[in-house]
Amino acid sequence: MKDYKTRRAVYRAKHKEEIKAYGIEYYNKHKEERKAYAIAYTARHREKARVYQKTYWAKPVTKARIYSRDTGIEYEEALAWFLIPEENRRCWLCKEAGEKLHLDHDHANLRIRGWTHSLCNNAEGMVRKSPNPNNLIWEIARIQGIVIETIGQKL
Repeated sequence: MKDYKTRRAVYRAKHKEEIKAYGIEYYNKHKEERKAYAIAYTARHREKARVYQKTYWAKPVTKARIYSRDTGIEYEEALAWFLIPEENRRCWLCKEAGEKLHLDHDHANLRIRGWTHSLCNNAEGMVRKSPNPNNLIWEIARIQGIVIETIGQKL
């Protein structure tokens, strides 16, 4: 006599489509009831739900899964970046640490560039999309008081 788990697995494999159809039908039939129950449960256990949400969304695996789903980046690559402790993260553009660093990626080849501040990322995008990025670089250097020596160029 086969054990329960084996019998169940065989039955499920044989009736896969029927089980799926029943699940969809049940879900549609009880949608409002399930939604009301979820709202009532959350109201009764608000603090428990809040703690769960904070711990769930703070996990690197969760962040990497969502990031890879939304951007098309490979999960393993995103996970490697999210496993870096926050105190060790630096903006790849300005090399400074910060509280609100975001993971930046190249949309053309779907490669992660590194952590970046929103303002640094915006500035990089403007320089990249500028019709003459050299003029922007010269202006940034002038504002920062940086002297750039080149042959045949004037500031």
